[in-house]
Amino acid sequence: MRIGIDGRGCHESLDGIGRYTRNLVSSLLEFDRENEYVIFILPGVDWSFVSQYSNARVFEFPYRHLSLATIHKLGPLVDQEGIDLFHSLFFVAPAKLRAKLVVTVHDLMALTYPGFFGERFVVGQLLASLYHKLYVPATIRRADAVVAVSDFTRQQLREHLGLPMEKISVIYNMIDPRFVTEGEVGKDAVVLTKYGLSPGYLLYVGNTKPYKNIEGLLRGYLRYQIKSEKPYVPLILAGKEDRFRRRAIRIAKDLKISEHLQFLDEVSDDNLPALMRGALALIQPSHVEGFGLPALEALACGTPVVASQATALSEVLGRSALLFPADDNSKLGECIHQLVCEPELRQQLREGGSQRVENFRKESIVKQMLQLYRKVAKSKS
Repeated sequence: MRIGIDGRGCHESLDGIGRYTRNLVSSLLEFDRENEYVIFILPGVDWSFVSQYSNARVFEFPYRHLSLATIHKLGPLVDQEGIDLFHSLFFVAPAKLRAKLVVTVHDLMALTYPGFFGERFVVGQLLASLYHKLYVPATIRRADAVVAVSDFTRQQLREHLGLPMEKISVIYNMIDPRFVTEGEVGKDAVVLTKYGLSPGYLLYVGNTKPYKNIEGLLRGYLRYQIKSEKPYVPLILAGKEDRFRRRAIRIAKDLKISEHLQFLDEVSDDNLPALMRGALALIQPSHVEGFGLPALEALACGTPVVASQATALSEVLGRSALLFPADDNSKLGECIHQLVCEPELRQQLREGGSQRVENFRKESIVKQMLQLYRKVAKSKS
């Protein structure tokens, strides 16, 4: 079978979809020598690892994945390559394809979360919203199979798009093997020094969009300070600067906690495991998550996690994290205070986390994905 994969979710700075893309493609190529692969990529992005596999090659397509070119220009090129099955790793795909189509859906926040396109000019908000309303449901409905990264996302697909459950397969995200409890000798210290950090901070990893509940994180951190004595454990927010950060900075200033906060830009995937291992705890306070990969990666690094009970997070983390209601800032403050003050609790969470991550190893995820590919390839159109 000749499989095409849209790898354009990988760009210069990897976000969640980019890391999902890189992890899945590298693992498929590692374990599957039977099928052929053509990876459609953005020019200038390093995919050199593909060259070591004789059954795979890359095809450059110079348009971002969320573009009209995806809908109208990519399809003929996929057909030209003789692709039997095309897997889009995000929720838009060519309007016309001869190949069978598999689509991964991470979440539906672009369709369901109020203000998702906020902090743009009005015209930009309208155009972004219109693009998603026109092309996301259409792509998902015409797919031969849909991969949901959590049962929560599967339920969202049923409730908001009326998708039949039998069309949806839940296949979780996998953990990158770099996220382990112990790094190379001396390397973690070098990474922390680079960012001006000492071990024992609170860590948040991600963007500052409204659904991430950064305001709740900052208010919860203030509640922790109120319950605690100085010196306070600092809070580090790591992630590429986006259009919502200015609001986060303003809230921190209003709460008078700015001196205990630090924003880190452009933390590379190579440095992120060390950053997680150096943390006393990772906090994921989101209102909504389709999966919540940073929390799982923290568990793999042996770092305790405090997370909201929202949506997919409780599904993914189970009992291996300290959970709180997303809108309860006081409870978040209590959870932080508990972790800071109770080393026994931190050790208990580490042990639970090490067991939990075994459910998300790449061998199992690749096996499930290949089974789905074979099933779709044999199905009638």
